[in-house]
Amino acid sequence: MSKKIWNNYSENITLVTCFFELNRGKWNKFNRTNGDYYKYFETWARIHNDLIVYCSVEHKEEIIAIREKYGRKNTRVVVIDDIFGVDAELYNSIKQSISNPLSIEYRLTPENPECWNVEYNYIMLMKEWCINHAIQHNYASGMIAWIDFGFNHGDFYYKKAEEFDFLWEHKFSYKVHAILVKPVDDLPIFEIVRNMNTYIQGCMIVAPDKLWIELWNLVRKNMVALNKVGLMDDDQTILLMAYRENSKIFEFENGQWFSHFAKWSDRRFTIQ
Repeated sequence: MSKKIWNNYSENITLVTCFFELNRGKWNKFNRTNGDYYKYFETWARIHNDLIVYCSVEHKEEIIAIREKYGRKNTRVVVIDDIFGVDAELYNSIKQSISNPLSIEYRLTPENPECWNVEYNYIMLMKEWCINHAIQHNYASGMIAWIDFGFNHGDFYYKKAEEFDFLWEHKFSYKVHAILVKPVDDLPIFEIVRNMNTYIQGCMIVAPDKLWIELWNLVRKNMVALNKVGLMDDDQTILLMAYRENSKIFEFENGQWFSHFAKWSDRRFTIQ
């Protein structure tokens, strides 16, 4: 497909995110409470763009309240009662992959959640499902950006929350856009899984609606393929597998963690 600009609505970007509890407050490593995530969300929630949030019902009112605190009335909250039942086949595939304890011991840092936590890896792959659901129900069209609920982890990269008080616009080409933290190479996937290498940032991805549909099919298929050899990983490795299968739909840039807004807008931010 040729590299074209979406002249009619390329700058009108709809944001999609989700928040489903994983009891991270009880994890021994990378533990975060719901309160932590609300604070992270509040950092960027003042952005002017239309926002679609997928969550369980107990989070709906707080999410709307945070957005309305900054005058944002353009928020749609989609309640999913049982996110783990949305794709039971995928969930069980991931679960089966760690039925052998050796699949966890194989990893360089087996205490990381992507090595042992089935729910975590499943939710990370639900990013693409949420956007496809939004497209199918006519909640979003055109250029759509996934953004993690905990994007920026408070002040990891952007230091002033008030600088998110703007309408984000950017002319993207007709590709799946992501930012790399490491240049892609030809290292076998099993070695990437073992060494815990990360190439593609999964915290923000931007693509036109039709490519989001294709991306969901790619990531789901590749997660199941990885599971079949007794391994699992989070969405960032699965995105790399999708890229290797169909590289022509992707367009990457190099950058630091969470640097997306700084790279993909003309605004100047106070950064670390």
